[in-house]
Amino acid sequence: PDVLPRMELPVASKGPNVANMFAFQSQKLQTALDKSEEKNRLLIQTSMQNLESQAQVHALCLKLLAATRLSEMLDALTAALDTHMDVQHTSLLLAEGVHTHSKADLGTLSSTLANTLFKRGDVALRTLYDDSDRSLHGTAAEHVKSDAIVRLSSVDGTTLGALVLGSTRQDRFHPGQAGDLLAFLGAVVGYSLPRWLVADAPKAARKRAKAG
Repeated sequence: PDVLPRMELPVASKGPNVANMFAFQSQKLQTALDKSEEKNRLLIQTSMQNLESQAQVHALCLKLLAATRLSEMLDALTAALDTHMDVQHTSLLLAEGVHTHSKADLGTLSSTLANTLFKRGDVALRTLYDDSDRSLHGTAAEHVKSDAIVRLSSVDGTTLGALVLGSTRQDRFHPGQAGDLLAFLGAVVGYSLPRWLVADAPKAARKRAKAG
């Protein structure tokens, strides 16, 4: 059965000016079948990869929720993303006016940059060509070729900061990519973050945002 579709029917020659429509139709159908099989193979492969990524993100979220310190959550996040998702640089930025008691080295997300990055949603996916776009990655900037910036929000929708993920692969993140899993991961981190914030910091940030 596997050989039969690959067999070629003998073509009766009737001269150089005679077209064999049966052979033409047979070849056309075989080409269409090959394309259909390739599409099905790619679809199954993509589905399997998506399921694997989903399982990895869910397992990571459980580790994040179990963390007792902010540094512990960041370590778990960095290790998992590097091992399973080809992300070599992970950092956390806090929105202006949001502070934490943790001694972890955290950057700051300005309201101007947040408005620029998140115009179209909670996840910004970029292929990096300009050195200025790599400024969010600090000392790792020269090695980062693509990145994903995920908005971190509290349960009431207040922006607390951003999760910055950088990859040395230029094709790892790009604007046409789906960001559903990253948005889910960002929601888990954002909902967990207030445990380590200075009391009333999000409320103060919200007041400043309204005043602006």
